[in-house]
Amino acid sequence: MNSIILSTNQIKQIEKGYSSFSLRLVRVPTEWEFVNFEKNPFAKTFDENGNSHQDKLKGFWAIFSKEAKKHTMKQMLRKIGDILYVKEKWYSGCKYCESNQDDWLDVVCAMPCDFGILYKAKKDDKRYFYEVINQKWFSAKKMPRHLSRLRVEVTDVRIQRLQTITEAERINVCKANIQTANEGNELMPKTFLNGFADMWNNNYINGEYKYSWDNNPWVCISSIKKYDAL
Repeated sequence: MNSIILSTNQIKQIEKGYSSFSLRLVRVPTEWEFVNFEKNPFAKTFDENGNSHQDKLKGFWAIFSKEAKKHTMKQMLRKIGDILYVKEKWYSGCKYCESNQDDWLDVVCAMPCDFGILYKAKKDDKRYFYEVINQKWFSAKKMPRHLSRLRVEVTDVRIQRLQTITEAERINVCKANIQTANEGNELMPKTFLNGFADMWNNNYINGEYKYSWDNNPWVCISSIKKYDAL
């Protein structure tokens, strides 16, 4: 089972029964055009430098083309019906977790934690954390799978140009990122809509300005909802 990182605001929205979505950059040249989705494609593909490769690719991929050349997205897409476990901001009283969290990658302490787990998105946990513990929340990226408490289902997947997303989607994305953007700096402007371009450039492209708002790159939008197992 694959994972998805959600902000505190997104988790609250999901837990109330509303749908949400994740926005991801598609790292293909902006001048290429989206063709379709393919499962397990086998094709002669081209990288950004024009070098060709003959590949059998497993999974669900987005296909782009330029001048009849096929180019496959380098990162596999989520597909409709996928179930993902949620990574969120958390805290553990486990002394092993506390002393080793800065060195974690995706796999962390594999031992069951009997010391109590706090989740930032849970109101009572958040109040207790700031009143009693007052430490730094652990990164959502470093949450081990066995501590995840939520599952979400992918209900839709779209490939589109960044500048074509709707105002409602811009508000959703800005609300999801406002906490990260305002931690220690003033990257987030006062309004969600006017600040979307700055938010994108500061939080999504890691300095790769060829994918900036002005260049209108391709993005993948995955709609998600809370998954309740039968």
